[in-house]
Amino acid sequence: MPPTVRDYFRNPPFRTLAGSLSVHTGENDFAELKIHETLQKQIEEYFKTRPVTVTILVGDQGGGKTWTLSWLYRTFMEGQKDTLVVGVPRIELRGIPERGLLEGLFKGLKPQMEEIKQTMGKMEFPSNLKGTAAEYIWNAISDNEAYSILSGAGGRLPSLNGIIPPPMTKTEGTLELFLALFRFLSILGYARILVLMDEVESLFVAYGKSDIFKFTNYLRGIYDEFESDDGRTLPRLVLVMSGTYGVLAGVSPALVTRQIDESDASQALLRRLAPSFYLKFESMEDALEIASHRIGVHRKVTPDNPYIPYDEKAIEYVWKYNTGNLGNFSRDLQQMYDFALKERASKITLAHAKRAVAVFQKVDEESKS
Repeated sequence: MPPTVRDYFRNPPFRTLAGSLSVHTGENDFAELKIHETLQKQIEEYFKTRPVTVTILVGDQGGGKTWTLSWLYRTFMEGQKDTLVVGVPRIELRGIPERGLLEGLFKGLKPQMEEIKQTMGKMEFPSNLKGTAAEYIWNAISDNEAYSILSGAGGRLPSLNGIIPPPMTKTEGTLELFLALFRFLSILGYARILVLMDEVESLFVAYGKSDIFKFTNYLRGIYDEFESDDGRTLPRLVLVMSGTYGVLAGVSPALVTRQIDESDASQALLRRLAPSFYLKFESMEDALEIASHRIGVHRKVTPDNPYIPYDEKAIEYVWKYNTGNLGNFSRDLQQMYDFALKERASKITLAHAKRAVAVFQKVDEESKS
């Protein structure tokens, strides 16, 4: 018998957490909104107009940053042979943050490694780059020990075919290896590289001011190298770092105060950063589209979770209360659903919404006390 109005959810539709950045994260739950289209167009414009772009995707905790990065991963990966997307779920904490970033890049290449090796097998390494760090990377891709260390296993990089690698324990060495990696990718035919770096908060929690200062200068060095190369040996690069407003303050107080002070150690990087992109969901249209999308995705025939229609006023109530925080919005929607399911209600109403908000309002107040 075909499904009717008594269709069911496969799983509770609003309990899915963002998870870690990957090409598949959120693919069954993501609702593409106008703000995402704007972000995509902005990145495309960066590729067209700049050799290198470093920008920050800013949002609250639970604001949909990981889902947005994962959506960008899928969007730019599909149907664009000259574009490579590298997803870095987090920067591992190392002696210096630069090494953590470098290791994250190599680890992020693993999903594309088969494609990379197939391309390498069809070509020879350019003679004009023989003996350079780029040739070291070429050799290291096929060397299990070297690639394992580059990906975060720890240890000292071995010499390969007579080439001594730059030291990963020094900022200068990590910068040389960073540039060598992107020259290697350019050789393979990738003209555009999109690096998506999630959860950069860990940098500003774990490292002191001195390390953060060095890291911002490291980013400035990357920027200057790509600018001066202007596409001769390096691809176009867009680096998107996601973080909260605290990350903005960590990179530079000027990013928050909008004032550049001579004493601000990061002012040189600040002048090079592209404008931050603020991931804000403020319209009621967004709220209704997100709820409608996730209800539709999860409606399946199962014996446990019947489909219960929502009163739009209920959705509007929890949206306004959570001021666009997707994590809390989904949490309250799920609580509304659970209340209605327990009562065998025919519709989720404003009363359910108020009860759901009251539950978590009490939890939040207790957690602060």
